[in-house]
Amino acid sequence: MALLAMVVLVIGCDLFAATPSFTVAVPDHQEFTINVFDRSGLVTAARAPVRSTRQSLDAEATADPANHELTLRWLGGVCHFGPAVTVSGTAAALHLLLEPDAGPGLPFFASCPAAGLEFGLTLTLAEPVEQDAVSVEVTTR
Repeated sequence: MALLAMVVLVIGCDLFAATPSFTVAVPDHQEFTINVFDRSGLVTAARAPVRSTRQSLDAEATADPANHELTLRWLGGVCHFGPAVTVSGTAAALHLLLEPDAGPGLPFFASCPAAGLEFGLTLTLAEPVEQDAVSVEVTTR
């Protein structure tokens, strides 16, 4: 009976798993997609950003209020597929939660190369957001 209850619980959790609001493919690496969960109601579209010459290893967000856009970039690993970004808050205080290793990882028997890949996405917003209104939080498993 306990086993049956556990199976029902696992299946039930899968049925209610959150569906991304948007999914963005990483250019030149189509096997990687970024899942965007919009809890703010401000995101109207998501796409891969224009390539950059950034040097930072840290996650950084750049607001473009004139175009109602926000670009988030970070250096991620190649051992997990499907990083996730959750957008919450308002145009006056927008919060981005980045989970770079949210997706499934490599099989347990596969080794993971010490390689980095530039990830990024540009969000189109319903309202302009100023740079100082954006906060980024990175969480890992």
